[in-house]
Amino acid sequence: MFFNKTKMIFNKSVFYSFLIFIFLNTFLFSQIKLLPGKNIFQPITANYNESRIGLAYYPKTGYFKVDAGKSFDLITYKSNLKYYSFGTEFFMHGLGLNIKEKRLPIDAADGYFGVNFNYKDSLKFFNVRLRVLHNSAHFVDGHIERKINYQPKENYVNDFFDFTFQKYLTNNFYLYSIINYPIIIHPKELHKLNLSFGFELLENIFNNFWNNENKIFFAYQFNLLPIPKYIGSNHIMTGINFGNEKTNQLKIYFSFYNGEKLFKQYYGIKVSEYSFGFYIE
Repeated sequence: MFFNKTKMIFNKSVFYSFLIFIFLNTFLFSQIKLLPGKNIFQPITANYNESRIGLAYYPKTGYFKVDAGKSFDLITYKSNLKYYSFGTEFFMHGLGLNIKEKRLPIDAADGYFGVNFNYKDSLKFFNVRLRVLHNSAHFVDGHIERKINYQPKENYVNDFFDFTFQKYLTNNFYLYSIINYPIIIHPKELHKLNLSFGFELLENIFNNFWNNENKIFFAYQFNLLPIPKYIGSNHIMTGINFGNEKTNQLKIYFSFYNGEKLFKQYYGIKVSEYSFGFYIE
């Protein structure tokens, strides 16, 4: 009697487990993708802290900015026209000096790595991204070759939250705001909220050139940063964008920046500079 009752309970458990598996497989697992191949949140053009590949040239000094890195969505979940994803990213910016003896000496380098959580609402046309990143800044061999006496008060390191809200007003125009808050930062006098906002406008020029969409873009970002007193910085970019958010993209651009020097070991120094370059995203 006991054996039959146990067997019946076991059969029911197997049956209900099978039903749950069918439900999850039909309504949940089918909506989950592992390594989907394309991120739901695309890099913001005028935002410096984005993971991508690129190179910029500063005619005034002859220096270069080297960008290297990638953001990956590891898991994506889709529900109706809403998307959720979890991913990771690793990237760096390097300040290259004048080419010397067939090599490019690197003066300073900033490295970033961490995780991101993303949300996209295709009905209301807005995207949200939360990142938790580590950033450390370094002087490299080229800094010694420059033979300058500058040294920061303290080596720069920052673990921070980065929250971005992006709203599309049309298919080719969006606004965004960024809140950046340090969890742990050195020097400690920089432990303050960072705020940014901006926009990007695109305009079609060729609908089918080399089987890609091609657009002229204009992008602007304003940053309010403590260095340690708050100052504003402005970044303006314009150029041509090849491709779209469903494909790889190539941006060829002209950039003007005015504000705190981008490389963090030089925190507290103000610059005004323009450059020509490209991004691959």
